[in-house]
Amino acid sequence: MATKVTRSTNSFTDLDFNFTKLSSTGDVAKKTDVEAVKQSMRALISTRNFERPFQPYLGCAVSQLLFENNTPMTRRMIGKTIEEVIQHHEPRAKISSVEVFDNSDNNEYNVRIYFYVVNHTQQEVFDTYLTRTR
Repeated sequence: MATKVTRSTNSFTDLDFNFTKLSSTGDVAKKTDVEAVKQSMRALISTRNFERPFQPYLGCAVSQLLFENNTPMTRRMIGKTIEEVIQHHEPRAKISSVEVFDNSDNNEYNVRIYFYVVNHTQQEVFDTYLTRTR
């Protein structure tokens, strides 16, 4: 008797935060799989603590670090803060490493996150820029 083996392949979908409308159906577009996880990571990084009602610990304290002096310690703290918020609030992503590069000429940091999406074997890269805003 042959045994049938099935593989679990989850497909992740989220609404597109740009709320673009599909011309064919008029519905809001969706982000799927890797793009959905990247969108979620961007939202987590840009959300401040206590910004969301009833979810005070959902967010990232990286905005306070952007006004610190540009030192190797500050870059490590930014990377660690981003890594922790993604580990705690985005179960679909498994972080490999977080790199933070300074761009002093533009007063910003370039953040590169290497991660794996659950049930995917290829490593993904997410790049974003952090700038000071008041």
